[in-house]
Amino acid sequence: MIRKLPFNFILFTIYPVIFLYAHNVDKVSFTVVAKTALLLLVLSTGIFLLIFGLCKDVYKTASLLSFSLFFFFLYGHVAVFSPSIFIETPFGVINKNYLLLPIWFLGVASILITVFKIPPKVLSLSYFLNVLGCLLIATNVVPIGRHFLSVSQKDFNKDVFEPSTLSKENLRDIYYIILDGHARGDVLKDMYQYDNKKFVEELRNLGFYVADRSRSNYTQTYLSVASTLNMKYVNYLSEELGEKSDNRNPLASLINDNVVISILRQFGYKIVTFESGWSGTENLKSADSIVRSKYGFSEFQNVLLSFTPLAYVGAEDFRYDLHRWTIRNAFNQLPQIALISDPTFTYAHILSPHPPFVFDKDGTDIKQKAPFSLNDPTWKYLYDRSSSDYKAFYVGQVEFIDNAITNTLERIIENSSKSPIIILQADHGPASIYISENPSIEGVKERTAILNAYYFPEIDENNLYSTISPVNTFRLLFSKYFRKDVSLIEDEVFVSPFERPYDFVNVTNELDFFEAKNNDG
Repeated sequence: MIRKLPFNFILFTIYPVIFLYAHNVDKVSFTVVAKTALLLLVLSTGIFLLIFGLCKDVYKTASLLSFSLFFFFLYGHVAVFSPSIFIETPFGVINKNYLLLPIWFLGVASILITVFKIPPKVLSLSYFLNVLGCLLIATNVVPIGRHFLSVSQKDFNKDVFEPSTLSKENLRDIYYIILDGHARGDVLKDMYQYDNKKFVEELRNLGFYVADRSRSNYTQTYLSVASTLNMKYVNYLSEELGEKSDNRNPLASLINDNVVISILRQFGYKIVTFESGWSGTENLKSADSIVRSKYGFSEFQNVLLSFTPLAYVGAEDFRYDLHRWTIRNAFNQLPQIALISDPTFTYAHILSPHPPFVFDKDGTDIKQKAPFSLNDPTWKYLYDRSSSDYKAFYVGQVEFIDNAITNTLERIIENSSKSPIIILQADHGPASIYISENPSIEGVKERTAILNAYYFPEIDENNLYSTISPVNTFRLLFSKYFRKDVSLIEDEVFVSPFERPYDFVNVTNELDFFEAKNNDG
């Protein structure tokens, strides 16, 4: 019976989704994966009905659609083999895809024509595709299952203290806003030749304390956010998983089920998060409300789209537009949270000034010709650009983001009936010279010297200090506003390669020496 069912097109529809999930199972919410697969199934079923209306053969229809889907999602994998996006021709420099796409289309068309000419009701090809589809799915489902079994029995979230003993007085709205990759002022001035003194002064005039010697505790977002929201270092994961592990699922679990939110929930806080375009933080299971952009795509969906020819033609501009809309939506919607009657904890992870660079200093759209990517240290290679290009684009985007967030902060404060608590912080710095593997100390400084500002009403600034790092952010908050003796811990910096996130090296003393030497010089 199974031999006669032409279900192969269903398998080839969901295979790219399962393939991508299998290679990113530690970074992506299953809900996003399921929604994406369902959407593709609806679309492919519609196409199946259209083709069937033309050829009136269910087996031939399924086979044609399966071949089409396979080559449709294969294109991106072939396109990336070329070392450069742009190539020299007698007619000038052009995007390589304008040559590759017609060749690809003709090759696929010839295969589909051959399939179409197969005599009707021939089951062998359909049966072969059924078996092939099942094998492709199985090779990815097995690792997914093995992955979850390997981590399901481990408790990675070890609370710092018992939240139930905290005071429940004087609740204020709390905003935790991450400007991804925002550098510290001295790095902008010394390495990027850009003085953001105006922005820092505007923050101070609003009542913010700017920790102008702050560093991130880690060089990667997953590590930084998991550490901050759990008020502890996550180095113990290297013992649990091994230094060579690239399994980020425990970090995702720490972010989803974090100590900060579990404490605030006990006081009746409503949890609000914002769609970011990055799967690690935009699908918090603990959120009561997720503010979404009208046209938002998840990071997972963006990567899936990059497998297809659509990512290299007209749809590429659309993906950049989606990214812009998501960023602007956060700036526009954040002040509205203050109108909610219940006390709220708002977590907004804004993926800027982190690449891709999509705004100039005035907020005008920058049109990029390269495929959309959220990669940072590899930006120069993906876009065929130099470090100086990175710096120029970055500075323009920083200037726009600084102006936008200043306006947003003013409106949040104005809309609040009671002065809110606001944390404006970067998860790490930029990467014009920083490389993940064996970075220079100057590169580490660039990557770890971060924007870190606090709007803590009725708290003496003497309780804050210039070198405070994110791991102590909520320790200080709970200590001062919830009247709990939560001690601060040492502010330290750890670097690790992207491919081995738990292979930690403590560079705190080396950074101290480097900065002291350069300041003395």
